[in-house]
Amino acid sequence: MTMTNESFWQYSLTLYQQTQMQSLCLQLQNEYQVNVNLLLFCCYLQSLDKALSALQLKDIETALLPFNKAYTTKLRQLRQNLKTDETLVATTQQTLKQALLKCELTMEQHEQAIIVQSYQATERQDTSTMTPVACYFQQLNIQVTCDTHYQQIQQLLAIDK
Repeated sequence: MTMTNESFWQYSLTLYQQTQMQSLCLQLQNEYQVNVNLLLFCCYLQSLDKALSALQLKDIETALLPFNKAYTTKLRQLRQNLKTDETLVATTQQTLKQALLKCELTMEQHEQAIIVQSYQATERQDTSTMTPVACYFQQLNIQVTCDTHYQQIQQLLAIDK
């Protein structure tokens, strides 16, 4: 399979629809500040049997960070704040939440395009024996050998094949 923005987006939608994967991603996002798009990209690379070096990962994060901080993270926080806003009637709250979620998904898709473009710009031969997910976890200082989240992701990826 050729790596494109669209193929990565479709892969992510399919993988994220798995209830276990969705809850795992959100848990990792909340506990370790994992960027879910970056984690999904690491899973995508593994599905393509492609490598990811620590340097490439750093380059991707550097390319992704400005957009993520300026837009995606702020919009996600705004959407989450709506949940606790007692000044809004339920129907208005739900309408706003859905509109923000749709916009957030568009931003997530743009983030994925940034990730793919950055990876392709830095793609190099890598002799690393570490999986892309393990590489990302290592960079976040999450112990792969004893982390159940990592093991669960690996199991879900094995099922997905």
